[in-house]
Amino acid sequence: MTGAADSRVEQLRAVGRAYRAAGGRGLDRLRCIEEAEAAFLAAGGPPAGAREAVLGMVAQLAREHGDWLFGPAQEWVDRHGSQEPVHGALFEPPESVA
Repeated sequence: MTGAADSRVEQLRAVGRAYRAAGGRGLDRLRCIEEAEAAFLAAGGPPAGAREAVLGMVAQLAREHGDWLFGPAQEWVDRHGSQEPVHGALFEPPESVA
């Protein structure tokens, strides 16, 4: 069973590192999850249920090591301002259509 536990630890590390690095590059949350999922698969994680496993790992890391996980993303926001896109009103057409 030690092999499975070691494998899970390596997958968790790969997910955390990938998510953290993606956030540090200013990527949105979905892209961070996609990069973490790719790292999970590269670390030998099973493809079936990969997204759910990654979301669980990110949630675990956020609870236990939130400052570490989100620190680079916060530094990026501090340097570049808000990373949230600015949208018009819900039913306001884009300028290219108006």
